[in-house]
Amino acid sequence: MSLRITFQIILLLCLANFSGKAQTVDTVWLNTKWEKSTKAESFYHRTIQKSADLKTYLVNDYYNTGELQMAGTYLSLNPEVRDGQFRWWYKNGQKRAETLYKDQDVIKEIQWDTEGKITVQRELVNTIDVVDGERVNSKAYLDIAPDFEGGMDAVHKFINENFILPRSLEETNPHGKIIISFVINSKGKVVDIRVDQGLNALLDKEVVRVVRSMPNWKPGIQDGKPVSIRMSLPLNF
Repeated sequence: MSLRITFQIILLLCLANFSGKAQTVDTVWLNTKWEKSTKAESFYHRTIQKSADLKTYLVNDYYNTGELQMAGTYLSLNPEVRDGQFRWWYKNGQKRAETLYKDQDVIKEIQWDTEGKITVQRELVNTIDVVDGERVNSKAYLDIAPDFEGGMDAVHKFINENFILPRSLEETNPHGKIIISFVINSKGKVVDIRVDQGLNALLDKEVVRVVRSMPNWKPGIQDGKPVSIRMSLPLNF
């Protein structure tokens, strides 16, 4: 049986398509407070180019001496809604920051000082909390999200290679979705496996067995320390 796996921690990156049909580039002059200014009194200037479908804006900010200061894509300029990968640079061309946005929410961020040392690193992940005995989906910022060696392709491969369809189900071949949640603890071990949405008692049991047999992950890091994070794994049959 072929499994299609969707892992909720995968982060979506929306990239704008700017073609030769894109609209005219506009230039805006800005002062040191990033307020609109005259060219003579400006410290930065911004170029704005609409995408061919007029749904996004490619924005580049420059120091007035010509060096690139920022590059990114906006869904809206007023109010500002950032979407996709943004990058910033120091005046000398050294990278200052990279941030991945989704509808203005920071999904992943890393910042460097002038010496090239990382000063900020965080990543937004989907987790599951228990509130008053009920499970609720939530989000948490981690320095580094839990990681399976080889990434999600390796998770997909491991599940497919180790899953054994129970013989009694070979003829009925059930279809549907199972949602498993589990904790990657501070040691990277997979623990506390739960079936949040079952499909068939035998299938559910086999999925739990396979997930329990996964090798250790690299644990999530928060504030520089390994932490336990509950994650969700939907499996479509």
